[in-house]
Amino acid sequence: MERSLSTCTDDVLALQAKVESLTKEISKLDVKCEDLESRSRRQNIRIVGIPEGESFTFTTSKVSKRLKEAFGLDKPPLVDRAHRTLAPKPKSGDPPRPVLARLHYYEDCMEILRKARRQQRVTVSNMRISVFPDFTARVARARAAFNG
Repeated sequence: MERSLSTCTDDVLALQAKVESLTKEISKLDVKCEDLESRSRRQNIRIVGIPEGESFTFTTSKVSKRLKEAFGLDKPPLVDRAHRTLAPKPKSGDPPRPVLARLHYYEDCMEILRKARRQQRVTVSNMRISVFPDFTARVARARAAFNG
């Protein structure tokens, strides 16, 4: 009886060590995954204020043209893709979903964000829009907490 109790205690200790090791590994992988997701979003911009509906379609050429108009760029930026966020379609009266646009060149992204920060709210095609970097949820929460 004493021997089986000792064996069980050894097994519990081994399992606790294994759980601790796996917990550390999961934490490392979580940080790594967050870093990779943040890096993959570096060239994304989040455009807020474009109304829902069929009047504005999100072809890459139209988004590129509107960004050129809005920020007075020398040439239209090369947009790889553009779409609304995956949130459910809002009810009437609720704010519209943001639009995500992936720019091909990081320099174009930085130029647009720099001009957006200077101009705050921009009017283009009778729409008042704001442009922000596309952060992960964790980074957005950390920045909000930091800025108070």
